[in-house]
Amino acid sequence: MKQKTSFYFVLYIVAIVSLLDVITERDEAQQEMVQVLLKKITSAPVLSARDTVVWTVKDSGRAMISVAGLASPLEMSRIRYAVASLDPRPPEGVGFEPAVDPRGNAVLAGRIDEKGTYAFQATATVDRDIPTDIPDVVHDAIVRLSGDKVSLKSDPVNFVVRVEGSTIAHPALTLNIEPPSEDKWILGVPYAKTIYVGGPSPDLVTFTCSDARFKITKDIGRIQLAWAEPLSGVTRVVVKANAHRDLGSLDAAEARFSIDVGPPRWQPEPRPTAYNRVAYRFESTLGGLSPNEYTVQVIANKSDLKATVSPNQFPYEVKPDPSWKVLTFRAMGRTTMLKEIEIPVKDPPPPQIRWQGESRDGNDHVIRFTCEDVDGGDVNVNLNVVQPQGVKAVMSPPVRGKSFTIRIKDVTGIKQSQVELAVTAMGIGGPSKTPTRTVIVR
Repeated sequence: MKQKTSFYFVLYIVAIVSLLDVITERDEAQQEMVQVLLKKITSAPVLSARDTVVWTVKDSGRAMISVAGLASPLEMSRIRYAVASLDPRPPEGVGFEPAVDPRGNAVLAGRIDEKGTYAFQATATVDRDIPTDIPDVVHDAIVRLSGDKVSLKSDPVNFVVRVEGSTIAHPALTLNIEPPSEDKWILGVPYAKTIYVGGPSPDLVTFTCSDARFKITKDIGRIQLAWAEPLSGVTRVVVKANAHRDLGSLDAAEARFSIDVGPPRWQPEPRPTAYNRVAYRFESTLGGLSPNEYTVQVIANKSDLKATVSPNQFPYEVKPDPSWKVLTFRAMGRTTMLKEIEIPVKDPPPPQIRWQGESRDGNDHVIRFTCEDVDGGDVNVNLNVVQPQGVKAVMSPPVRGKSFTIRIKDVTGIKQSQVELAVTAMGIGGPSKTPTRTVIVR
C-alpha cells in the first residue's frame, strides 16, 4: 500500500523553507546597511582653498582653507590641520598651525616681509565616532570592521600666497549671502543665516541689521545672524556693513534676504496606509529643516517606541506586526516635538489580477494579465481550465512573477466557444478574489 505523506508534515517543511528565506533576506539587508554606513563613516573630509591668495608685503594676511564632509559639531571642534611650505626656503612670519573656526574651517595667518610667490600644502585629520542611533546589529558589525573610532585624513590641497608691494589697491568690502536668499523655515526651530565677508576682516567691520530680533556673531571670514524664536510669516532682512577705512564706497556693503516661516510639512507626504507583515518605507523629511536639527521616533500603537532614526538614515523601513493598529512617526527637535503623523495599520489586501488584453497568434488564443503583491513583489499564480474539457492552456511564466501570458492552444476546433479559466494569484494578503475568467474564442 502506498504510504501517504502527512499534510501537516508538508506544512512544516514549507514553514521551515519560508523561515530560511526570511533570515537570508534580513541578513542581506543588514549587510547592505553596514556597507552603506561604513562608506559614509570612512569618507574623509575634503579641503579646498583659492589657488592664489594675494598678500601685501609687511602687512598681515590670511588664507582660508575650507572643509566639507564633517559629520557633526564635535568633528568641527576636533579637526586638526597641518600646513607645510613647498619651497626649499620657507618664508618667515607664517604660523603653520592655522586657527580653526567653529565650522571647522582653517585660516593661515602671517606677515611676510619679502615680495615673492610662496607655495603651501594643507592636510587635515579628524577622529569620527561610530553613530549610536543605528540598529545594534549594524553598529556591532561596523565596530568589528573599523573600531569605535575612525581616524580620517584628507587629501592634500595646494595653494599659493603671492606677496606684492605696498602700492596694491585696497580690497572692497563685500557681503555674500549663503544660499538661498529666500528661505523657507519652520515654527519652533531657531534660525541662522551665514553671510560671507570679503575684503577686510569682520573684526574691523561694523554690522547693523534692520531687524533687532537677529543676533549678529562675528567669525573668521563671515558673520552669522541668529533668530532664536522665528515668528510665522515673511520677514525681510537687510544687513549693512562699514569698514571704517576712509575709502568711501570701498568701505560700504549690504546684503538682503528673506525668511518665510510656517508650520512644519512632510516632504513628500507619507503613504497613508501601512499593512501588517509588509515593509513600510518612510522617507519624508521636514521641508526647509536640516537633517541634523531633528530625529524621527517610530512608535507602534501610540506608545510603544520602536526606534529613533536620523533623517540621514532615510529611507527607513519598518515591518508592522499583526498586533499593531497604528504606526506613528514623530519628528523631535532639540527641545520640542515638531510634527507627527499617525498611519493606520491594516491587514494586507489580496493581489488584484489586471487583464491587459487578448489576441490571436496562429492557431492559439493569447491572453495577457499583470498582478503584483501589496509590497510590489511577485505573486504565485495558479491556472486551470474549468470548461470545456480537453482544452489545453499554458501560462508563462509558469508560476511566479508580475506579468503573465496565457496561451490557449489550437483553438480551431472550439471556434465561437466559451472557455472558462480559473486563475488565482496568491500574495501576502491571501488569494485574489476574482479567480475565474470567461474567454470567447474567436
